[in-house]
Amino acid sequence: MPNKARKYAYAVVLCSVCVASFVTGFILIFHKQIISLYTADPAEVAIFIQALPPFLVNLLGGMIYTAIFGVIMAIGYQSFGMIVNLVAYWVVMLPVSCIGYKVFELGITGIWCGPSIGTFLLLACCLGLIFLVNWDELAEHASEW
Repeated sequence: MPNKARKYAYAVVLCSVCVASFVTGFILIFHKQIISLYTADPAEVAIFIQALPPFLVNLLGGMIYTAIFGVIMAIGYQSFGMIVNLVAYWVVMLPVSCIGYKVFELGITGIWCGPSIGTFLLLACCLGLIFLVNWDELAEHASEW
């Protein structure tokens, strides 16, 4: 049973990476067409182009993390997820965004750097848990129910 659960968890990781990569690649390839649906103002287009790289990093990590967080909840580590979320959002994302915007004067790019870094912190912690958790122990605990 633990091998089956591990296999499904790894399948979630692989599928989420594939879907997130496809969506991110699609936006990267068609970003000019996408922005033209909303505005033709050159100033707004320039802001969009400037914010695109950190936004895509955040999007890629966020999509993968969202799927993986389902696995974290399914194996009973909701408290781990809550703590990691709390640290990533309030200790990493918000301060990094403020520092990027105010201190380094990166504009919209600086604002998007915080979520990008925080999301990959979340992703790294959750992936670490999935790959390092004792699946045999989880299966034994689940069979007691």
